[in-house]
Amino acid sequence: MQERISVYSRRQIEREAQRRGLQSDLSYPYVTEHFLIEDWDFQDLYWRHWRALAADDERLWVRLTERLLAQRDAHWKRARTARILQVATTGSTRSTTTDQLLPSWVLRLREQPCLPDTRGFPRRPEELLRRTPETESLMDVESFVHGRLDGEATRELLDLFGVRSIPTGPDRLLDCLRSLAKAEKPPIHEVEKWYRRLDQMVDMCSTTDLQKIREAFRSEQLILAQDDAWATASSVFQSSDNDVPDAAVIRLSVAELALWRKLGVAERPTADLAIEWLRGLPSGRILSQEDAKRVRGVLGRHPVRIWEGCRHWINLAGEWAPVESLSYVLTMQSLIPWRHLHLSVKQKTADLQCLPGEIIISPPFSDLPLLSTRIKEQLQDNPMLVGPPVKREWLATLGTTLRWIELDAEEETQRVRLLAESLARTNWVESSRLDIVPYIDGTPAGTPRKADVLWLGDSLYVEPLPKAKLARRVPEEIGRAFSRADMKAALDYSFERSAEDVREYLEGNFKILPAQVDQTDPVPPSDVEHEPDTQTEPKQGAGIADATPFGEPDNVPTEGVDESSSEVSTGNAEGEQTGDEDVDTREPRPRPAQKPTRPSIIERFARGQGFRKDSGERFFHKNGSWIGKSSGASFPWELRTAGGDLVRYYLPREHCLEREPLQLEADSWGLIEQHPDTYALVLADIHGNPIEVTGAMLRAMREEGMITLYPASYRLVYDNSHNT
Repeated sequence: MQERISVYSRRQIEREAQRRGLQSDLSYPYVTEHFLIEDWDFQDLYWRHWRALAADDERLWVRLTERLLAQRDAHWKRARTARILQVATTGSTRSTTTDQLLPSWVLRLREQPCLPDTRGFPRRPEELLRRTPETESLMDVESFVHGRLDGEATRELLDLFGVRSIPTGPDRLLDCLRSLAKAEKPPIHEVEKWYRRLDQMVDMCSTTDLQKIREAFRSEQLILAQDDAWATASSVFQSSDNDVPDAAVIRLSVAELALWRKLGVAERPTADLAIEWLRGLPSGRILSQEDAKRVRGVLGRHPVRIWEGCRHWINLAGEWAPVESLSYVLTMQSLIPWRHLHLSVKQKTADLQCLPGEIIISPPFSDLPLLSTRIKEQLQDNPMLVGPPVKREWLATLGTTLRWIELDAEEETQRVRLLAESLARTNWVESSRLDIVPYIDGTPAGTPRKADVLWLGDSLYVEPLPKAKLARRVPEEIGRAFSRADMKAALDYSFERSAEDVREYLEGNFKILPAQVDQTDPVPPSDVEHEPDTQTEPKQGAGIADATPFGEPDNVPTEGVDESSSEVSTGNAEGEQTGDEDVDTREPRPRPAQKPTRPSIIERFARGQGFRKDSGERFFHKNGSWIGKSSGASFPWELRTAGGDLVRYYLPREHCLEREPLQLEADSWGLIEQHPDTYALVLADIHGNPIEVTGAMLRAMREEGMITLYPASYRLVYDNSHNT
C-alpha cells in the first residue's frame, strides 16, 4: 500500500533520509520547510497480527519472507523504493535526491530474523552473505543465506533486505588464524583451509584490505611453518637453502599459493635476509621459543657477521641483547650449570653453545672471558664427611705430570700449570651432601644448588656414587676448571687408571718436558690410597689388623713366627756380620699347624642373606642385587639393587653388644641418626652369628629403654634386663 507522510522540518527530513539509506546530501529546490515522503508499507493491522504470531512462532518471519521471495517481481517492483519530495509555496513538488531510499516494509523486515542461514537458523539479513566470487573465501567463516533462497531471481530482493554480497574485510579470516595460533596443537587442515581462503580473497580484495593482511602477517606470527612453529612473513621462506638450513619454510601442502608472494614472503633464505630479520628483532626483549630456535640456527652459520653487523647476541636469559651489555660467554667446551644463576648474570652472559670451538677461540668472541673462569663456587655449609681425605694415585700423577706441560700460548701454559699444581695436592673426600653457592668477584651470583662432585681448593668432594657415574662426573667437574677439550679427554682416560697408564697417555698426547717428568715423584706411596688386592695373602708375621678389611678381631689366629724374624738383619749382601754380635745358630722352632680361617662377619652376613661370593670385594644374589665394598668410606659396604640403586650402607663389626658396650666415631653416629633407614650396623649376636641393626631399630630400642646412648663418648650400652 502506498502512502504519503508530511514532514515540516529540514533536520527531521535529513534524519529520515539517512535512516532509509541515503548516501549523498539532499538537495533543496525550494526554500520551504514542507516535505512529503512517498512510502510503501503493509497496513499496521497486518504488522500487529504478525508480531502476535511471532511471539509463539520464531519462524514466522522466515515463512513470511519466503512467501515474498516466491512472488514474481511485478508484485513488489514498484514498492521497492521510497521518495522524498519538497513542496513549494505554490503546491508544486520536486524530488530532493536521486538515491533509492528504502520503503518502510523493507526497513521493518530488516529488523527481524527473517532469512535462514545455510544451517536453517533464522538470521537478520545484515548478518548474512550471498554467495559471490568476492565472498567465496568466507564460506564457513561468515554466515550465508540458505542456498534455496540464493538464486538469480531473488538476488535483487535479497540485496534490498540488506544481505551482503561483498565482504566487509579480512578481519574474520585473520581472527580465525589468530585463534589457531594460540592453540597448543592447532589442527593443520584448519590452518591450511584459512590460508586457501585468504588466497582467494587477495585476488579480488581492495588495496586497503590487502595492505591490512600484509601488515597482520608482518607484525604477527600467523604462518605455521613446516616445523610446526609459528612465524611472521619476514622470518619464513618459501623454500629452504643450504646457506641457512634451519630457517623456517612454508608448509609443502600450501607452498603453491600465490598468497605468500603477495604478502612479501621471500623465496629463499640468504645470509643478508637473515641478518635483516635479526636487525628487526626488538632489542633487550625475550625471544619466543620459535624465534630463539631460529636465531640460534642463524648464529651458528654466520656468527662473526651477525656479531659485528647486528651488534646483538642472544644471552642466557633468552634476550636479544646488545653486545655492549655482555661481560661473559658460555660455551659447550666450558659448559657449567647456569640455570640457578641470578637473572643479572644471565643477562650479561652471551650464549655461545651453538658455536664450534675453532670460532670461540677467535675474535670477537675470545675478547670476553669464559663464565666458568669467573664463577667461584663455595660450600654453603660444612659438608658431613663420610670418609677421611685420601690421595688418589691417578689424580696425583695427572697433576704432577701436567705441571711440566708446554702449550702454544705462554699465558695458557701458566694457567694450566697452576691448575695442575692444585690437582697434584687434591685429596679425595667423600661427603653425604654438597650444597654450593656461586660467586663472582666475591658477590653471590645465584641460588644454592645441590652438587654430587665439587673441586674446591685442594679437595675433591664427592658423594658416595656408583663408579660408573663417578667416571663421568669427576672428569666433568675437573675439566670445567681447565676449560679445554684435550684436558677433558685426558681426565676421561685417566680416571682410576694406574700411574703408568696416566703418564704414558699424557706424554703421548701433550708436550711434556721429559727431564722434569723423570725427576718428579707424583706422591709418596704411603700417601696414596691403593685398592686392596684380594688375590694376595697376608705376609707372614703381619698383624691381624693388616689382614682384615675392617681392623676388628676376626678369630683368625696369627701364624707361628719366630720372634727373631721381625728383627732387622744387620748382615751385608754376602752374609757377613757388620758388628760384633754373635750369630744365632739355633734351629728354628717348628710352626704350629695353621687353623682354618674364619670368614669375616660381612661374608657370613651376606651368605646368610642368600648372596654368593664373587670376589673378595663383592657378593651377588640371584635376583641381581649385590653387596660390594666402597673404599674410603665410614660405612665401607653397600647393598645395591640389580639396577645399581642404593639400598643401604653397612658398617660391620665383629662385636656383641650384649657382652660389652659399642663405641664408634662421631660421624658414623651422625649418619645413623640422620639416615636411619639407609645406614646400618652388622654386629654379632651372643652366638657369633651376624645380625643387621639399622638406625631405625636402634631408635626403637632406645625408646623402649633396651639400649642407652652416651653422646659424649658415642657409646651404646645394652641392658640385659630387657632381653627377650
